[in-house]
Amino acid sequence: MKCTGWVRCLTFLFASLAIAGCDGCREPPQSMTEPVRSTQAPAAEPPASTPPAPVASAPVDPVVQVKLLEPGEEPRQSLRYRFHADRPETVWMDLQMAMGMEVGASKQPETQTPGMRMAMRLTPKEISKEGRMRYDFRIESIEVLRDPLARPDMVAAVEQQTRPLVGLSGSAEVDPRGMTHAVQFVPLAGTPNPAFQGLIDNLRQSIRNISSPLPEEPVGKGARWEISIPLETPGIKLTQISTHSLKEFKVDKGRIEVAMRQDAPVQPVAFPGMHPGATANLESLVSAGSGWTDFDLNKLVPESSVSMASTMTAKVDEMGTSQQLKVTMRVVLKTTAKAPKPEDAAAP
Repeated sequence: MKCTGWVRCLTFLFASLAIAGCDGCREPPQSMTEPVRSTQAPAAEPPASTPPAPVASAPVDPVVQVKLLEPGEEPRQSLRYRFHADRPETVWMDLQMAMGMEVGASKQPETQTPGMRMAMRLTPKEISKEGRMRYDFRIESIEVLRDPLARPDMVAAVEQQTRPLVGLSGSAEVDPRGMTHAVQFVPLAGTPNPAFQGLIDNLRQSIRNISSPLPEEPVGKGARWEISIPLETPGIKLTQISTHSLKEFKVDKGRIEVAMRQDAPVQPVAFPGMHPGATANLESLVSAGSGWTDFDLNKLVPESSVSMASTMTAKVDEMGTSQQLKVTMRVVLKTTAKAPKPEDAAAP
């Protein structure tokens, strides 16, 4: 088994898992990482009156369950987003990650992977009488952040994997409770390879989590609710359960503190980059995080920050040998609707 290839493949696997699952955590410490490589999408966009291009069919939306645990103090009210057709938004996502790996008797020390910054434009297209909004999205740019601890080969791998994502566009719908539906992408020319298709699938889950689902019942300060959602990265199916606590709320704005965990049952998995005929079985996945989200019910994109720590163990049978695989990961993900400064890049 070639450890370098596995590091590269599992880096994207875990990064995708983190992005897809996180919905707000504690403020990360600042670092001096700076963007050094930026790929910009073409500036021209079709006029608003132009019908959207046919989109690729989307998988069935996962069943998101929201359970109220405590209603909180009086006065209480139903939290609902009020979308505006004339307010396009841009979301910036900063990701920093460190990962360690053990393959059999070989142990690699924790490695700082290249940080990434992605900018995505969200343009409202239609709002129904029920307050449900359909919007178009487009990835405007992806930057690789300068970090002296990141290995050059990892930087090159990140650039190669993310470059085709720039300019990717599609549409989605979100209801007043923040539930995202029907995430679809404009088809790309040619047939995407499996690794790139995996990135698109994980991006779809990330878009589903741009807004945090709200409870059906009226709530007040101190309210607590639980959100359960199935997630799937290339090779692993898991469930994320997060507990949301409404710490502050005034008029249309509030702060939610979040604690989450991700659990996965024992299962056969297919990691990207495995040789034909190789098999792998997930033995355990333990992932936990905590943090916050500042929301405005008049906006789709919140201010949030998340930190997570994960440990995965698996047994891999490849090329006539059986080895134990252990991967540990620390990740910080920050989401903002304001253009970030270089010094604002998160650090694990």
